[in-house]
Amino acid sequence: AGGARLRHLAVTAAQDGTDGIRIDAAAGVRWRLIGASARGRARIGVEPDGVVTVRDLRVGSRNPFVALALRAARKRIRAEIGRRHDLNEGLTADGVRLRLHDLRVTVGDEIRVSARLG
Repeated sequence: AGGARLRHLAVTAAQDGTDGIRIDAAAGVRWRLIGASARGRARIGVEPDGVVTVRDLRVGSRNPFVALALRAARKRIRAEIGRRHDLNEGLTADGVRLRLHDLRVTVGDEIRVSARLG
């Protein structure tokens, strides 16, 4: 009833070297009569063995209140940089543990993900 509403969200992805992607996002929200926007950029490294690493993460806003809130969260946001996420964790089929091999993500007109399971 009194929550914020997402008014718009724009996300673009681009290739970032041979082993990564860059994601840019812009969002606009409205809470009662107050509107605000924020933007962010993430650079993600993708390793062939199914491990992705957050290489860089930046967020910002021209709205002083949103900028202040993001500044308060700065330590948690910076903690994500360098964090590794193993996509193989919890990957099972019929009780058999699987692993990703030769994982590749390419970005052009569309995002393509390919991998072998073994």
